[in-house]
Amino acid sequence: MKILNRLKVKAKLAILLTISALSLVATMLFGGTYLHHKIVADRHEQTKYLADVGRSVVQSWYEKERSHSLTRERAQAGAREAMRSLRYGNNDYYFIQRYDGVTVLNANRPELEGKYRWNDLDPDGVPLVRLEAQAGKNGGGYVYYRFQRNGGKEPVQKVSYVEGFDPWEWAIGTGVYLDDIEQAFWAAFMRLALIASGIFTMATICAYFVNSDISSSLARLKAKMEKLAAGDLTVDIAEAERGDEIGDMAKAMHVFKENAAAAQLLEAEKEKRRELELAVRHAGRVDALGRLAGGIAHDLNNALVPVLALTKTAMSRVTKGSREYGNLELVLMGAERARDLVRQILAFSRKQTVQHQEFDLAQVVTDSIRMLRAGLPTMIKLVSEIQPVPTIYGDPGQLNQVLVNLVTNGAQAIGDRAGTVTISLLAEDASIRLTVSDTGGGMDEQTKARMFEPFFTTKEVGKGTGLGLSVVHGIITSHGGTIEVRSKLGESTQIDVLLPVAGLREAKVAYLRRR
Repeated sequence: MKILNRLKVKAKLAILLTISALSLVATMLFGGTYLHHKIVADRHEQTKYLADVGRSVVQSWYEKERSHSLTRERAQAGAREAMRSLRYGNNDYYFIQRYDGVTVLNANRPELEGKYRWNDLDPDGVPLVRLEAQAGKNGGGYVYYRFQRNGGKEPVQKVSYVEGFDPWEWAIGTGVYLDDIEQAFWAAFMRLALIASGIFTMATICAYFVNSDISSSLARLKAKMEKLAAGDLTVDIAEAERGDEIGDMAKAMHVFKENAAAAQLLEAEKEKRRELELAVRHAGRVDALGRLAGGIAHDLNNALVPVLALTKTAMSRVTKGSREYGNLELVLMGAERARDLVRQILAFSRKQTVQHQEFDLAQVVTDSIRMLRAGLPTMIKLVSEIQPVPTIYGDPGQLNQVLVNLVTNGAQAIGDRAGTVTISLLAEDASIRLTVSDTGGGMDEQTKARMFEPFFTTKEVGKGTGLGLSVVHGIITSHGGTIEVRSKLGESTQIDVLLPVAGLREAKVAYLRRR
Protein backbone atom coordinates (compact mmCIF):
# COMPACT_ATOMS: atom_id res chain seq x y z
CA MET A 1 0.00 0.00 0.00
CA LYS A 2 2.87 2.42 0.75
CA ILE A 3 4.25 1.85 -2.74
CA LEU A 4 0.88 2.68 -4.27
CA ASN A 5 0.71 5.85 -2.21
CA ARG A 6 3.97 7.04 -3.80
CA LEU A 7 2.78 6.40 -7.35
CA LYS A 8 1.07 9.04 -9.45
CA VAL A 9 -2.43 8.56 -10.78
CA LYS A 10 -1.06 7.88 -14.28
CA ALA A 11 1.14 5.05 -12.91
CA LYS A 12 -1.78 3.58 -11.00
CA LEU A 13 -3.92 3.70 -14.14
CA ALA A 14 -1.10 2.04 -16.12
CA ILE A 15 -0.98 -0.83 -13.59
CA LEU A 16 -4.75 -1.12 -13.72
CA LEU A 17 -4.75 -1.20 -17.52
CA THR A 18 -2.03 -3.89 -17.55
CA ILE A 19 -4.03 -6.08 -15.18
CA SER A 20 -7.14 -5.45 -17.26
CA ALA A 21 -5.31 -6.46 -20.45
CA LEU A 22 -4.11 -9.73 -18.86
CA SER A 23 -7.62 -10.43 -17.57
CA LEU A 24 -9.02 -9.70 -21.01
CA VAL A 25 -6.62 -12.15 -22.65
CA ALA A 26 -7.50 -14.86 -20.11
CA THR A 27 -11.20 -14.20 -20.60
CA MET A 28 -10.79 -14.45 -24.38
CA LEU A 29 -9.03 -17.82 -24.04
CA PHE A 30 -11.67 -19.30 -21.76
CA GLY A 31 -14.43 -17.66 -23.76
CA GLY A 32 -13.01 -19.00 -27.02
CA THR A 33 -12.99 -22.53 -25.62
CA TYR A 34 -16.60 -22.21 -24.54
CA LEU A 35 -17.56 -20.61 -27.86
CA HIS A 36 -15.99 -23.47 -29.83
CA HIS A 37 -17.80 -26.04 -27.73
CA LYS A 38 -21.07 -24.12 -28.10
CA ILE A 39 -20.79 -23.85 -31.90
CA VAL A 40 -19.98 -27.56 -32.25
CA ALA A 41 -22.91 -28.48 -29.98
CA ASP A 42 -25.25 -26.15 -31.87
CA ARG A 43 -24.25 -27.63 -35.24
CA HIS A 44 -24.78 -31.14 -33.90
CA GLU A 45 -28.22 -30.17 -32.64
CA GLN A 46 -29.02 -28.37 -35.88
CA THR A 47 -28.06 -31.46 -37.87
CA LYS A 48 -30.30 -33.63 -35.71
CA TYR A 49 -33.19 -31.19 -36.12
CA LEU A 50 -32.78 -31.04 -39.91
CA ALA A 51 -32.68 -34.83 -40.12
CA ASP A 52 -35.95 -34.92 -38.22
CA VAL A 53 -37.38 -32.38 -40.70
CA GLY A 54 -36.38 -34.66 -43.56
CA ARG A 55 -38.04 -37.60 -41.85
CA SER A 56 -41.24 -35.53 -41.54
CA VAL A 57 -41.18 -34.87 -45.29
CA VAL A 58 -40.87 -38.59 -45.99
CA GLN A 59 -43.63 -39.30 -43.45
CA SER A 60 -45.99 -36.98 -45.38
CA TRP A 61 -45.44 -38.99 -48.58
CA TYR A 62 -45.86 -42.24 -46.67
CA GLU A 63 -49.26 -41.02 -45.48
CA LYS A 64 -50.29 -40.68 -49.13
CA GLU A 65 -49.37 -44.34 -49.62
CA ARG A 66 -51.35 -45.34 -46.54
CA SER A 67 -54.39 -43.43 -47.78
CA HIS A 68 -54.05 -45.32 -51.12
CA SER A 69 -53.85 -42.04 -53.04
CA LEU A 70 -50.40 -43.13 -54.33
CA THR A 71 -48.65 -46.43 -54.84
CA ARG A 72 -45.51 -47.08 -52.81
CA GLU A 73 -43.31 -46.56 -55.88
CA ARG A 74 -44.85 -43.17 -56.64
CA ALA A 75 -44.84 -42.11 -53.00
CA GLN A 76 -41.14 -43.03 -52.65
CA ALA A 77 -40.31 -41.25 -55.90
CA GLY A 78 -42.16 -38.13 -54.73
CA ALA A 79 -40.39 -38.19 -51.36
CA ARG A 80 -37.01 -38.65 -53.06
CA GLU A 81 -37.51 -35.67 -55.37
CA ALA A 82 -38.85 -33.49 -52.58
CA MET A 83 -35.76 -34.27 -50.47
CA ARG A 84 -33.45 -33.66 -53.43
CA SER A 85 -34.59 -30.04 -53.72
CA LEU A 86 -34.03 -29.23 -50.03
CA ARG A 87 -30.89 -27.16 -49.42
CA TYR A 88 -29.67 -25.17 -46.45
CA GLY A 89 -26.54 -23.55 -45.01
CA ASN A 90 -23.50 -23.74 -47.29
CA ASN A 91 -25.46 -25.60 -50.02
CA ASP A 92 -25.75 -28.62 -47.69
CA TYR A 93 -28.11 -31.43 -48.69
CA TYR A 94 -29.94 -34.62 -47.62
CA PHE A 95 -29.11 -38.24 -48.36
CA ILE A 96 -31.04 -41.50 -47.94
CA GLN A 97 -29.56 -44.99 -47.52
CA ARG A 98 -31.64 -48.14 -47.54
CA TYR A 99 -31.12 -50.48 -44.57
CA ASP A 100 -29.57 -53.04 -46.95
CA GLY A 101 -26.87 -50.57 -48.10
CA VAL A 102 -28.41 -49.27 -51.38
CA THR A 103 -28.19 -45.49 -51.81
CA VAL A 104 -31.70 -44.10 -52.45
CA LEU A 105 -30.71 -40.41 -52.62
CA ASN A 106 -27.49 -38.41 -52.67
CA ALA A 107 -28.21 -34.85 -53.84
CA ASN A 108 -24.45 -34.11 -53.99
CA ARG A 109 -23.54 -37.12 -56.16
CA PRO A 110 -26.61 -38.46 -58.01
CA GLU A 111 -24.47 -41.07 -59.75
CA LEU A 112 -24.34 -43.04 -56.48
CA GLU A 113 -28.11 -43.51 -56.35
CA GLY A 114 -29.33 -47.08 -56.82
CA LYS A 115 -25.91 -48.59 -56.06
CA TYR A 116 -25.13 -51.13 -53.35
CA ARG A 117 -22.52 -49.41 -51.13
CA TRP A 118 -22.60 -51.46 -47.93
CA ASN A 119 -18.83 -52.04 -48.07
CA ASP A 120 -17.81 -48.53 -49.28
CA LEU A 121 -15.06 -46.97 -47.15
CA ASP A 122 -13.88 -43.38 -46.79
CA PRO A 123 -10.12 -42.57 -47.02
CA ASP A 124 -9.75 -43.43 -43.31
CA GLY A 125 -11.37 -46.84 -43.75
CA VAL A 126 -14.71 -45.87 -42.19
CA PRO A 127 -17.67 -47.86 -43.67
CA LEU A 128 -19.84 -44.75 -43.91
CA VAL A 129 -22.90 -46.29 -45.64
CA ARG A 130 -22.98 -49.24 -43.26
CA LEU A 131 -22.77 -46.94 -40.21
CA GLU A 132 -25.48 -44.64 -41.62
CA ALA A 133 -27.83 -47.58 -42.29
CA GLN A 134 -27.20 -49.05 -38.84
CA ALA A 135 -27.73 -45.67 -37.14
CA GLY A 136 -31.08 -45.25 -38.88
CA LYS A 137 -32.11 -48.82 -38.09
CA ASN A 138 -31.21 -48.30 -34.40
CA GLY A 139 -33.42 -45.21 -34.07
CA GLY A 140 -30.97 -42.46 -35.02
CA GLY A 141 -27.40 -41.39 -34.31
CA TYR A 142 -24.34 -39.40 -35.39
CA VAL A 143 -21.83 -40.73 -37.95
CA TYR A 144 -18.32 -39.26 -38.47
CA TYR A 145 -16.47 -39.76 -41.77
CA ARG A 146 -14.85 -37.96 -44.67
CA PHE A 147 -16.74 -37.09 -47.85
CA GLN A 148 -16.36 -34.78 -50.84
CA ARG A 149 -17.95 -31.34 -50.82
CA ASN A 150 -20.42 -30.33 -53.51
CA GLY A 151 -18.14 -29.55 -56.46
CA GLY A 152 -14.97 -30.52 -54.55
CA LYS A 153 -12.49 -33.31 -55.14
CA GLU A 154 -10.82 -33.95 -51.79
CA PRO A 155 -12.81 -35.68 -49.01
CA VAL A 156 -13.44 -33.44 -45.98
CA GLN A 157 -14.18 -34.46 -42.40
CA LYS A 158 -17.95 -34.47 -41.88
CA VAL A 159 -20.50 -35.26 -39.15
CA SER A 160 -24.02 -36.41 -40.05
CA TYR A 161 -27.12 -37.32 -38.10
CA VAL A 162 -29.26 -40.16 -39.45
CA GLU A 163 -32.92 -40.85 -38.63
CA GLY A 164 -34.57 -44.18 -39.41
CA PHE A 165 -37.87 -44.57 -41.28
CA ASP A 166 -38.85 -48.20 -40.71
CA PRO A 167 -41.95 -48.41 -42.97
CA TRP A 168 -39.67 -48.00 -46.04
CA GLU A 169 -36.45 -49.16 -44.32
CA TRP A 170 -34.80 -45.82 -45.11
CA ALA A 171 -31.99 -44.12 -43.19
CA ILE A 172 -32.54 -40.38 -43.72
CA GLY A 173 -29.65 -38.08 -42.89
CA THR A 174 -27.85 -34.82 -43.42
CA GLY A 175 -24.59 -33.39 -42.14
CA VAL A 176 -22.16 -30.50 -41.91
CA TYR A 177 -18.47 -30.30 -42.73
CA LEU A 178 -16.25 -29.73 -39.72
CA ASP A 179 -14.14 -27.11 -41.46
CA ASP A 180 -17.32 -25.01 -41.78
CA ILE A 181 -17.64 -25.20 -38.01
CA GLU A 182 -14.02 -24.10 -37.59
CA GLN A 183 -14.53 -21.19 -39.97
CA ALA A 184 -17.62 -20.09 -38.06
CA PHE A 185 -15.72 -20.33 -34.78
CA TRP A 186 -12.73 -18.29 -35.94
CA ALA A 187 -14.99 -15.67 -37.50
CA ALA A 188 -16.88 -15.27 -34.22
CA PHE A 189 -13.67 -15.35 -32.19
CA MET A 190 -12.07 -12.65 -34.31
CA ARG A 191 -15.13 -10.46 -33.89
CA LEU A 192 -14.88 -10.87 -30.13
CA ALA A 193 -11.17 -10.12 -30.23
CA LEU A 194 -11.78 -6.99 -32.31
CA ILE A 195 -14.44 -5.78 -29.88
CA ALA A 196 -12.17 -6.48 -26.90
CA SER A 197 -9.29 -4.66 -28.56
CA GLY A 198 -11.51 -1.68 -29.29
CA ILE A 199 -12.71 -1.57 -25.69
CA PHE A 200 -9.17 -1.79 -24.36
CA THR A 201 -7.97 0.94 -26.73
CA MET A 202 -10.79 3.25 -25.68
CA ALA A 203 -10.01 2.59 -22.02
CA THR A 204 -6.34 3.42 -22.60
CA ILE A 205 -7.17 6.68 -24.38
CA CYS A 206 -9.60 7.69 -21.64
CA ALA A 207 -7.05 6.85 -18.92
CA TYR A 208 -4.44 9.04 -20.65
CA PHE A 209 -6.59 12.18 -20.10
CA VAL A 210 -7.38 11.48 -16.46
CA ASN A 211 -5.75 13.93 -13.96
CA SER A 212 -5.36 13.86 -10.25
CA ASP A 213 -7.77 16.71 -9.60
CA ILE A 214 -10.92 14.96 -10.97
CA SER A 215 -11.21 12.05 -8.53
CA SER A 216 -13.32 13.85 -5.95
CA SER A 217 -15.53 15.45 -8.65
CA LEU A 218 -16.15 12.08 -10.25
CA ALA A 219 -17.11 10.61 -6.90
CA ARG A 220 -19.65 13.38 -6.30
CA LEU A 221 -21.07 13.05 -9.81
CA LYS A 222 -21.31 9.29 -9.38
CA ALA A 223 -23.35 9.68 -6.20
CA LYS A 224 -25.68 12.18 -7.89
CA MET A 225 -26.07 9.97 -10.96
CA GLU A 226 -27.11 7.05 -8.77
CA LYS A 227 -29.77 9.24 -7.18
CA LEU A 228 -31.04 10.26 -10.63
CA ALA A 229 -31.14 6.61 -11.75
CA ALA A 230 -33.18 5.83 -8.62
CA GLY A 231 -35.71 8.49 -9.61
CA ASP A 232 -34.62 11.34 -7.31
CA LEU A 233 -35.04 14.44 -9.51
CA THR A 234 -34.33 16.89 -6.67
CA VAL A 235 -30.55 16.51 -7.08
CA ASP A 236 -28.68 19.83 -7.47
CA ILE A 237 -25.93 19.52 -10.12
CA ALA A 238 -23.66 22.45 -9.19
CA GLU A 239 -20.74 21.04 -11.25
CA ALA A 240 -22.54 22.16 -14.41
CA GLU A 241 -20.95 25.63 -13.90
CA ARG A 242 -17.43 24.26 -14.50
CA GLY A 243 -15.75 24.88 -17.85
CA ASP A 244 -13.81 21.59 -18.18
CA GLU A 245 -14.82 18.03 -19.02
CA ILE A 246 -16.32 17.54 -15.60
CA GLY A 247 -18.56 20.51 -16.36
CA ASP A 248 -19.61 18.95 -19.66
CA MET A 249 -20.48 15.72 -17.89
CA ALA A 250 -22.46 17.65 -15.31
CA LYS A 251 -24.33 19.52 -18.07
CA ALA A 252 -25.20 16.19 -19.67
CA MET A 253 -26.51 14.97 -16.32
CA HIS A 254 -28.59 18.14 -16.07
CA VAL A 255 -30.11 17.47 -19.51
CA PHE A 256 -30.78 13.88 -18.41
CA LYS A 257 -32.52 15.20 -15.32
CA GLU A 258 -34.74 17.55 -17.33
CA ASN A 259 -35.57 14.82 -19.88
CA ALA A 260 -36.45 12.37 -17.10
CA ALA A 261 -38.80 14.89 -15.52
CA ALA A 262 -40.41 15.63 -18.89
CA ALA A 263 -40.72 11.91 -19.63
CA GLN A 264 -42.47 11.28 -16.32
CA LEU A 265 -44.92 14.10 -17.00
CA LEU A 266 -45.53 12.94 -20.58
CA GLU A 267 -46.11 9.33 -19.50
CA ALA A 268 -48.59 10.44 -16.86
CA GLU A 269 -50.48 12.52 -19.43
CA LYS A 270 -50.50 9.63 -21.90
CA GLU A 271 -51.86 7.26 -19.26
CA LYS A 272 -54.64 9.68 -18.37
CA ARG A 273 -55.47 10.12 -22.06
CA ARG A 274 -55.58 6.34 -22.61
CA GLU A 275 -57.88 5.83 -19.63
CA LEU A 276 -60.18 8.62 -20.81
CA GLU A 277 -60.33 7.26 -24.37
CA LEU A 278 -61.11 3.75 -23.11
CA ALA A 279 -63.85 5.09 -20.86
CA VAL A 280 -65.40 7.15 -23.68
CA ARG A 281 -65.30 4.24 -26.15
CA HIS A 282 -66.79 1.82 -23.63
CA ALA A 283 -69.54 4.26 -22.64
CA GLY A 284 -70.39 4.86 -26.29
CA ARG A 285 -70.59 1.17 -27.08
CA VAL A 286 -72.75 0.44 -24.03
CA ASP A 287 -75.04 3.40 -24.80
CA ALA A 288 -75.42 2.34 -28.45
CA LEU A 289 -76.09 -1.24 -27.39
CA GLY A 290 -78.72 -0.05 -24.91
CA ARG A 291 -80.54 2.05 -27.50
CA LEU A 292 -80.44 -0.79 -30.03
CA ALA A 293 -81.60 -3.33 -27.44
CA GLY A 294 -84.52 -1.13 -26.44
CA GLY A 295 -85.76 -0.82 -30.00
CA ILE A 296 -85.44 -4.52 -30.70
CA ALA A 297 -87.10 -5.46 -27.40
CA HIS A 298 -90.27 -3.52 -28.25
CA ASP A 299 -90.58 -5.33 -31.58
CA LEU A 300 -89.99 -8.71 -29.93
CA ASN A 301 -92.56 -7.92 -27.26
CA ASN A 302 -95.17 -7.16 -29.93
CA ALA A 303 -94.31 -10.42 -31.73
CA LEU A 304 -94.69 -12.47 -28.52
CA VAL A 305 -98.23 -11.27 -27.74
CA PRO A 306 -100.02 -13.42 -30.37
CA VAL A 307 -97.71 -16.39 -29.62
CA LEU A 308 -98.68 -16.38 -25.95
CA ALA A 309 -102.38 -15.78 -26.65
CA LEU A 310 -102.75 -18.40 -29.39
CA THR A 311 -100.72 -20.99 -27.45
CA LYS A 312 -102.99 -20.64 -24.43
CA THR A 313 -106.05 -20.87 -26.71
CA ALA A 314 -104.70 -24.03 -28.35
CA MET A 315 -103.97 -25.57 -24.92
CA SER A 316 -107.59 -25.03 -23.90
CA ARG A 317 -108.74 -27.07 -26.89
CA VAL A 318 -106.61 -30.22 -26.35
CA THR A 319 -106.70 -32.83 -23.64
CA LYS A 320 -104.53 -32.04 -20.66
CA GLY A 321 -101.78 -34.64 -20.29
CA SER A 322 -101.67 -35.52 -23.99
CA ARG A 323 -98.52 -35.24 -26.12
CA GLU A 324 -99.94 -32.21 -27.92
CA TYR A 325 -100.65 -30.51 -24.59
CA GLY A 326 -97.08 -31.20 -23.42
CA ASN A 327 -95.64 -29.77 -26.65
CA LEU A 328 -97.77 -26.65 -26.26
CA GLU A 329 -96.54 -26.34 -22.67
CA LEU A 330 -92.96 -26.22 -23.97
CA VAL A 331 -93.95 -23.57 -26.51
CA LEU A 332 -95.65 -21.52 -23.80
CA MET A 333 -92.67 -21.92 -21.49
CA GLY A 334 -90.26 -20.78 -24.22
CA ALA A 335 -92.45 -17.79 -25.06
CA GLU A 336 -92.64 -16.80 -21.39
CA ARG A 337 -88.87 -17.07 -21.10
CA ALA A 338 -88.56 -14.89 -24.18
CA ARG A 339 -90.92 -12.39 -22.58
CA ASP A 340 -88.68 -12.35 -19.49
CA LEU A 341 -85.64 -11.74 -21.69
CA VAL A 342 -87.45 -8.84 -23.36
CA ARG A 343 -88.12 -7.39 -19.93
CA GLN A 344 -84.42 -7.71 -19.07
CA ILE A 345 -83.43 -6.01 -22.31
CA LEU A 346 -85.81 -3.15 -21.57
CA ALA A 347 -84.33 -2.91 -18.08
CA PHE A 348 -80.85 -2.82 -19.58
CA SER A 349 -81.87 0.04 -21.84
CA ARG A 350 -83.42 1.82 -18.78
CA LYS A 351 -86.96 1.47 -20.11
CA GLN A 352 -88.33 -0.99 -17.58
CA THR A 353 -87.58 -1.98 -13.98
CA VAL A 354 -86.51 -5.56 -13.21
CA GLN A 355 -88.90 -7.19 -10.72
CA HIS A 356 -87.32 -9.21 -7.88
CA GLN A 357 -89.15 -11.84 -5.87
CA GLU A 358 -88.59 -14.87 -3.69
CA PHE A 359 -88.62 -18.06 -5.78
CA ASP A 360 -87.44 -21.67 -6.04
CA LEU A 361 -84.24 -21.76 -8.11
CA ALA A 362 -84.49 -25.57 -8.51
CA GLN A 363 -87.76 -25.18 -10.43
CA VAL A 364 -86.25 -22.49 -12.69
CA VAL A 365 -83.23 -24.71 -13.42
CA THR A 366 -85.44 -27.77 -14.10
CA ASP A 367 -87.63 -25.81 -16.54
CA SER A 368 -84.56 -24.39 -18.29
CA ILE A 369 -83.02 -27.85 -18.71
CA ARG A 370 -86.13 -29.08 -20.54
CA MET A 371 -85.71 -26.27 -23.06
CA LEU A 372 -81.92 -26.60 -23.32
CA ARG A 373 -82.07 -30.33 -24.12
CA ALA A 374 -84.17 -29.61 -27.19
CA GLY A 375 -81.70 -27.00 -28.47
CA LEU A 376 -78.37 -28.80 -28.00
CA PRO A 377 -76.71 -30.86 -30.78
CA THR A 378 -77.34 -34.59 -30.54
CA MET A 379 -73.66 -35.38 -29.93
CA ILE A 380 -73.64 -33.28 -26.72
CA LYS A 381 -75.11 -34.96 -23.65
CA LEU A 382 -76.79 -32.78 -21.00
CA VAL A 383 -76.56 -34.26 -17.48
CA SER A 384 -78.35 -32.71 -14.49
CA GLU A 385 -78.00 -33.29 -10.75
CA ILE A 386 -80.65 -31.08 -9.12
CA GLN A 387 -81.25 -31.21 -5.36
CA PRO A 388 -83.95 -29.38 -3.35
CA VAL A 389 -82.60 -26.00 -2.19
CA PRO A 390 -83.90 -23.07 -0.14
CA THR A 391 -85.54 -20.17 -1.94
CA ILE A 392 -83.55 -17.15 -3.08
CA TYR A 393 -84.49 -13.53 -3.70
CA GLY A 394 -84.01 -12.14 -7.20
CA ASP A 395 -85.24 -12.30 -10.79
CA PRO A 396 -86.07 -15.81 -12.18
CA GLY A 397 -85.74 -14.65 -15.78
CA GLN A 398 -82.26 -13.25 -15.22
CA LEU A 399 -81.05 -16.45 -13.54
CA ASN A 400 -82.55 -18.48 -16.39
CA GLN A 401 -80.50 -16.31 -18.74
CA VAL A 402 -77.38 -17.04 -16.63
CA LEU A 403 -77.93 -20.80 -16.99
CA VAL A 404 -78.66 -20.55 -20.74
CA ASN A 405 -75.50 -18.48 -21.33
CA LEU A 406 -73.28 -20.84 -19.32
CA VAL A 407 -74.64 -24.00 -21.00
CA THR A 408 -74.39 -22.39 -24.46
CA ASN A 409 -70.78 -21.42 -23.76
CA GLY A 410 -69.99 -24.98 -22.67
CA ALA A 411 -71.59 -26.45 -25.79
CA GLN A 412 -69.65 -24.03 -28.01
CA ALA A 413 -66.42 -25.04 -26.23
CA ILE A 414 -67.13 -28.71 -27.09
CA GLY A 415 -67.89 -27.79 -30.72
CA ASP A 416 -68.62 -30.54 -33.23
CA ARG A 417 -67.16 -33.27 -31.02
CA ALA A 418 -69.06 -35.57 -28.67
CA GLY A 419 -69.09 -34.25 -25.14
CA THR A 420 -71.02 -33.63 -21.95
CA VAL A 421 -72.38 -30.54 -20.22
CA THR A 422 -73.23 -31.15 -16.55
CA ILE A 423 -75.56 -28.96 -14.45
CA SER A 424 -75.73 -29.43 -10.68
CA LEU A 425 -77.58 -27.53 -7.96
CA LEU A 426 -77.12 -28.02 -4.21
CA ALA A 427 -77.31 -26.13 -0.93
CA GLU A 428 -74.17 -25.17 1.00
CA ASP A 429 -74.58 -23.52 4.44
CA ALA A 430 -76.20 -20.11 3.79
CA SER A 431 -75.75 -20.23 0.02
CA ILE A 432 -76.74 -22.20 -3.07
CA ARG A 433 -74.17 -23.56 -5.52
CA LEU A 434 -75.10 -23.77 -9.22
CA THR A 435 -72.38 -25.56 -11.21
CA VAL A 436 -72.03 -25.85 -15.00
CA SER A 437 -69.12 -27.94 -16.33
CA ASP A 438 -68.19 -29.07 -19.83
CA THR A 439 -65.70 -31.43 -21.47
CA GLY A 440 -64.43 -28.83 -23.94
CA GLY A 441 -60.82 -27.79 -24.45
CA GLY A 442 -60.52 -25.51 -21.40
CA MET A 443 -58.90 -22.06 -21.27
CA ASP A 444 -55.41 -20.68 -20.72
CA GLU A 445 -54.73 -18.26 -17.87
CA GLN A 446 -54.83 -15.18 -20.13
CA THR A 447 -58.29 -16.04 -21.50
CA LYS A 448 -59.61 -16.96 -18.04
CA ALA A 449 -58.47 -13.60 -16.65
CA ARG A 450 -60.46 -11.70 -19.31
CA MET A 451 -63.51 -13.95 -19.81
CA PHE A 452 -65.92 -11.58 -18.00
CA GLU A 453 -64.75 -8.41 -19.78
CA PRO A 454 -67.46 -6.75 -21.95
CA PHE A 455 -66.98 -7.40 -25.70
CA PHE A 456 -64.11 -9.87 -25.09
CA THR A 457 -64.52 -13.04 -27.17
CA THR A 458 -62.32 -15.78 -28.60
CA LYS A 459 -64.80 -16.64 -31.32
CA GLU A 460 -64.52 -15.67 -34.96
CA VAL A 461 -65.95 -12.40 -36.22
CA GLY A 462 -69.74 -12.70 -36.48
CA LYS A 463 -69.98 -15.68 -34.10
CA GLY A 464 -69.92 -13.91 -30.75
CA THR A 465 -70.64 -10.52 -29.20
CA GLY A 466 -68.44 -10.90 -26.13
CA LEU A 467 -71.40 -9.95 -23.90
CA GLY A 468 -72.69 -13.35 -22.74
CA LEU A 469 -70.33 -13.91 -19.79
CA SER A 470 -70.23 -10.19 -19.03
CA VAL A 471 -74.02 -10.26 -18.60
CA VAL A 472 -73.68 -13.38 -16.41
CA HIS A 473 -71.17 -11.62 -14.17
CA GLY A 474 -73.39 -8.54 -13.90
CA ILE A 475 -76.50 -10.55 -13.01
CA ILE A 476 -74.76 -12.68 -10.38
CA THR A 477 -73.13 -9.60 -8.83
CA SER A 478 -76.51 -7.81 -8.67
CA HIS A 479 -77.92 -10.87 -6.86
CA GLY A 480 -75.19 -10.65 -4.20
CA GLY A 481 -73.45 -13.78 -5.53
CA THR A 482 -69.96 -14.74 -6.66
CA ILE A 483 -68.49 -16.77 -9.53
CA GLU A 484 -65.62 -19.27 -9.35
CA VAL A 485 -63.90 -20.57 -12.50
CA ARG A 486 -61.74 -23.70 -12.73
CA SER A 487 -60.21 -24.35 -16.11
CA LYS A 488 -56.95 -25.47 -17.68
CA LEU A 489 -56.03 -25.51 -21.34
CA GLY A 490 -56.64 -28.97 -22.80
CA GLU A 491 -58.91 -30.02 -19.93
CA SER A 492 -62.50 -29.40 -18.81
CA THR A 493 -64.00 -26.14 -17.53
CA GLN A 494 -66.15 -25.77 -14.39
CA ILE A 495 -68.00 -22.57 -13.43
CA ASP A 496 -69.54 -22.36 -9.92
CA VAL A 497 -72.15 -19.72 -9.09
CA LEU A 498 -72.75 -19.07 -5.38
CA LEU A 499 -76.01 -17.28 -4.45
CA PRO A 500 -77.23 -16.30 -0.95
CA VAL A 501 -80.46 -17.84 0.31
CA ALA A 502 -83.43 -15.61 1.12
CA GLY A 503 -84.36 -17.21 4.45
CA LEU A 504 -84.26 -14.07 6.61
CA ARG A 505 -85.71 -10.64 6.02
CA GLU A 506 -82.36 -9.13 7.06
CA ALA A 507 -80.67 -10.96 4.18
CA LYS A 508 -83.13 -9.40 1.72
CA VAL A 509 -82.56 -5.93 3.17
CA ALA A 510 -78.79 -6.37 2.95
CA TYR A 511 -79.18 -7.56 -0.63
CA LEU A 512 -81.24 -4.50 -1.61
CA ARG A 513 -78.70 -2.22 0.03
CA ARG A 514 -75.91 -3.82 -1.96
CA ARG A 515 -77.85 -3.06 -5.14
